[in-house]
Amino acid sequence: MKKILLTAGMLMFGMVGSASAYNFTDTIEYWNVSGTSYGATKTSAHVLDSVLITENNTLNYVHDINDSVDFAAGHMVTSASLQLDFTNDLLDVEFTHWYDKWMANTTEHIYYGFDGSAWTYLGEVDNGQYNIGIDLALLNIDGKLAVSLAVSNWDNGNTSAWLDHSTLSGTAVPEPATMLLMGLGLAGLVAYNRKRSNKKA
Repeated sequence: MKKILLTAGMLMFGMVGSASAYNFTDTIEYWNVSGTSYGATKTSAHVLDSVLITENNTLNYVHDINDSVDFAAGHMVTSASLQLDFTNDLLDVEFTHWYDKWMANTTEHIYYGFDGSAWTYLGEVDNGQYNIGIDLALLNIDGKLAVSLAVSNWDNGNTSAWLDHSTLSGTAVPEPATMLLMGLGLAGLVAYNRKRSNKKA
């Protein structure tokens, strides 16, 4: 009996594990001046390779992975992260003297929000890439991630940041429940055949 259970268990987990996991990537590389048009390729609608985010002006855009993940067939995202690549950060100065109110504090504190959620502080950014983990439920609902970015210098409201590209990447698999049921069904067949063989013996 132990051998039957062991065989069934190995078969079941083997089937689940063999569900072909695959990677997906969605990159927004080009923008227009306002950031209201964006995409992966350079077109007349979005020709700039970076977009300026200014204080009191939120940048909003959407990643769509429906072309990469077959949600209609029951596939699910199992891991995902968002990479933000900031550029053109040439100088970070924070004035602390009496004339501070007239001098621009040029540090860039970035905040982000997903699908209309509350703001989350990313940090003071410089040139480079920053990774953010994604709540999988946001992607498995409709395959889209609405991103909002804001910048502040925590001072006199006079700073900005340049976003070079935004990349949403991760891993997806066929529906785990379906594979689990298939594994259980095959495990049952193994046990049934083993029982019949024992009776004949």
